[in-house]
Amino acid sequence: MDLFVTLIAIFLIVIATLIKRKFSYWKNLGIAQFDVKFPYGNFKDVGKKYHVSKFLVDHYNKTKALGEKFSGIYLFIRPVLMIVDLDIVKLILVKDFNTFPNRGTYFNEKDDPISAHMFNLENDPWRQLR
Repeated sequence: MDLFVTLIAIFLIVIATLIKRKFSYWKNLGIAQFDVKFPYGNFKDVGKKYHVSKFLVDHYNKTKALGEKFSGIYLFIRPVLMIVDLDIVKLILVKDFNTFPNRGTYFNEKDDPISAHMFNLENDPWRQLR
């Protein structure tokens, strides 16, 4: 019985350490990040208290107030970089477009062909459309 409790305790400690490491990704890179709540990341009240667009506008304004050009957010446990500076956005979308072909957004080309537009497509279909 003691061995079982010890193994469970070790397992929980390892899981907690991995989660903490995952949620400190942006901090370890020296990029600004805001409060994170497990398992939601920064999206804790999105969909319940306010719309995702309000979250993004609030996060944009916080990042601008800090004087940063970008900041890190967590979509649940997935780290996402939010770029605020328009010059960097222009570099990514125009000049360095070949390096960043994927946006990570959902689309279903078969059932919803309208969702398969240039900003949602990935890899070769995106390159051909561009």
